[in-house]
Amino acid sequence: MITKISRYVAKRLCMYTNRQQEIEYVRYGLEIILGGMLKWICLMGVAFILGVVPAMVATLFTFSIFRMATGGYHYSTYFRCFIAGLLSMTAISLIASKVMVQYNEQFLFISISIVFIVGLLCIYLYAPSNHFYKKSTKKQRKKLQQFAFILLFIWVILMYNLVNINAEIVWASVLGLLFQLSSTLPLSYKIVRKVENIIEWRTQNEKVS
Repeated sequence: MITKISRYVAKRLCMYTNRQQEIEYVRYGLEIILGGMLKWICLMGVAFILGVVPAMVATLFTFSIFRMATGGYHYSTYFRCFIAGLLSMTAISLIASKVMVQYNEQFLFISISIVFIVGLLCIYLYAPSNHFYKKSTKKQRKKLQQFAFILLFIWVILMYNLVNINAEIVWASVLGLLFQLSSTLPLSYKIVRKVENIIEWRTQNEKVS
């Protein structure tokens, strides 16, 4: 549905600007914007119902900003990406808000430090990581990696200062970052490919039957 709407709007826009050759580029951009808005509305709606809005905001913000710099796996269709994002972001928010806040501040400080070290290793070894960056030059990828390191240092300083203010938000950010870092690992790509292969196999069998 989003693809159809995006293509329709793109055709209209390109027709008025006499740039028909750019329809697919415009369509792709609109699809990302519309898809992102829909996903955000659904996630915040679920967070409101479950009473974990602050944790959801912290999780999404941390995940999104680091994903921009480090990359990570992507599902092949919007719907799969939507479902995976909804389930994972909701689970992280619930765990941060209902479970992890029960642990003391010392454990939270240790967790921040561990995730920071894991982040340094993942960024150094794998970032930026996904097919969107394959056409980038070595210099461009290096800049993204440096940007990711800067973000990580800013993040750890911010988290240390927020521990005594709002543990729920800190835990959500810690888990959100850890989840994003895990998406850059080669193992994550293998798992996602296997999941998608299973989905494709089941879809084909359903069509046959």
